[in-house]
Amino acid sequence: MSRRIKELAGLILGMAGAFGAVWLLTTWIIPLIIPQKMLLRMILLFITYWLIAAVPLVVMRVQKDTFGDYGFTREQLPRQIVTGLLIGTVTAVILILPPYLLGFGALWDNGYRFGKDVWKYGYQLIYDIGAIAAVEELVFRGFCMTKASRLFGSEWAGAAVSSVLFGLFHFSNGSIVQILMTAAIGACWAICKIKFRHCSLLSLIVAHGFYDFIIAAAASLTHL
Repeated sequence: MSRRIKELAGLILGMAGAFGAVWLLTTWIIPLIIPQKMLLRMILLFITYWLIAAVPLVVMRVQKDTFGDYGFTREQLPRQIVTGLLIGTVTAVILILPPYLLGFGALWDNGYRFGKDVWKYGYQLIYDIGAIAAVEELVFRGFCMTKASRLFGSEWAGAAVSSVLFGLFHFSNGSIVQILMTAAIGACWAICKIKFRHCSLLSLIVAHGFYDFIIAAAASLTHL
């Protein structure tokens, strides 16, 4: 089997597994989890979200890829984290702050209501970084972008493919505008990975998780 066929097969199988898993989660698993008691629900939501990364991780293992191939590195860990916080903050300031200041905060209102329970904000931050961001960045800016880059011989092609699929991945969340916006955000983060020296996959996990947390926190704080 040629290397390009191998990469194409791995990309198709991995992404089919990710899309299949998110369909399974939204259609069957999450509706079963939501009625459970709060602590159990929180734990199960965290664990089950990792099902999305299951097939890509199996493909990674079979094809003998490493986490280093996908953008993880042990060098300059504090700088990677700071870079991620800066990217997440800048993304939030550009996309979230203006609508709230102009009275259009409802555009970003995802329904989260934590009230004054500080621990809920803490859990949401852990969930956003350790589940949603870790899984989605591993799958899209890690697995998908790397496979597509090898397949087409270009990091920019890999960024484009991963961004389009990242947008489509959120099809269940709403309108075509949301899908396009998500794809655009994914493209910006992919460009950061390509162009910024200390922007690793860990950086993007931190950026993505922090950005999602700001959305949830903003929705909650404006409804105290």
